Amino acid sequence: MKILLYTSSNTLANELKSKLKEHEISLISSNSRILEKIIEGEFDLVLFDAYSNSKETIHDILALNPDTKIFVLSRDPNFTEGREYLVLGVKGYANAHMQEVHLNDAINSIVDGNIWLYPEFIQSMIVVMTKESPAVKSTDVLEKLTVKERDIANFIYNGLTNQEIADVSNITLRTVKAHISSIFEKTGVKDRVNLVLLMRSNQ
Repeated sequence: MKILLYTSSNTLANELKSKLKEHEISLISSNSRILEKIIEGEFDLVLFDAYSNSKETIHDILALNPDTKIFVLSRDPNFTEGREYLVLGVKGYANAHMQEVHLNDAINSIVDGNIWLYPEFIQSMIVVMTKESPAVKSTDVLEKLTVKERDIANFIYNGLTNQEIADVSNITLRTVKAHISSIFEKTGVKDRVNLVLLMRSNQ
């Protein structure tokens, strides 16, 4: 896989290259060079260092080629910054120092056409999406679920993490994960965000 890495930090560049040994990495540190590469179009993904204050550059890239897959890496990721990048049209946002296995999984997911966000961002997004909406009262979406699964689905809707659900329900984290997998299978969704959207649409 061919990846453009946009950063002015040699330290971060070396760290990312060591984690992406199986990919062909081209290091870019100037706006003009990366725009040239975008025009050439010979790459699968653009990795952006958020520290470079790259929002204007990202806007220019997507103006040139709207299909460009951009993955922004932040040294201090937060919901506000991530939301701004998503609005611009990036396909992923995460911690610049994430573990190698998670970085590669994220890249593969984005190249496959998905959006990838770090777990805490997803939790924050769920809270924002549901803070003005009451818990689901309709049973249309939940009718296939057991009583326990319905409770957990509503906990997810209200933005609780897996650990918080385990604590509130007095069950193990492993059991929570098993219930969530069953919920996803029965409702036909693939993640927490899509479950929340499905539940909201059935209110």
